[in-house]
Amino acid sequence: MIRRVQPDYVITHWKSSFHKDHANTYAIVKDAVLMTELEAVKTEHPPFRGLMYYAENWEDDEGYKPYLFVNASRGCEHWTKAIRAYQMVRGSVSPFYYFDYYTALIHMRGAQIGTACAETLDVEDGQKRLRMNSLSSER
Repeated sequence: MIRRVQPDYVITHWKSSFHKDHANTYAIVKDAVLMTELEAVKTEHPPFRGLMYYAENWEDDEGYKPYLFVNASRGCEHWTKAIRAYQMVRGSVSPFYYFDYYTALIHMRGAQIGTACAETLDVEDGQKRLRMNSLSSER
């Protein structure tokens, strides 16, 4: 599926979680992305050359370090409305204050980069290399 769709990126759970399904999802997705990158694995679709990112999640925070901050201000209002639709957020699944936590988090991450709202992503340590042609303010 990844080879057929050729997404620009894949976002999944971080590797350290107290939820087995989150940790297993990390491992399965990482293996799937690796297999789709390999030329030796032959399918009817070309190898995948996208990027893999890990989303911030309070249940997966051991070792997670925000690396990329994405301005989410444009969609913040829609996000707030959408997240309220989930039973888990409305309190019928768990006593954890999901709505309060994630609303505060998205605004706090935004404040860290000077926007109203932001989401963070992490990458594997080996991918943490910022390439610049110079230190000038032009990007």
